[in-house]
Amino acid sequence: DVLSEREVAFYLCAQDAGVLRRDLPARWIENLMLGLMVAAREALRHGDVAPRDGADLAVTTFLAGTGASAR
Repeated sequence: DVLSEREVAFYLCAQDAGVLRRDLPARWIENLMLGLMVAAREALRHGDVAPRDGADLAVTTFLAGTGASAR
């Protein structure tokens, strides 16, 4: 769908800019982000993560695995 294509295009631009790892397929990153958002939602819903920590945990987890400096 259109939203998915835009998201993938965004990740490709981030890879071209050197922000995200180039060795990961952009579609993999798209799916990873979806899984991460579901995990964050569930952790918040179950009280496993404090609301104030949710966003930071999601961003740092994402960049630790996909960020250009992760390798």
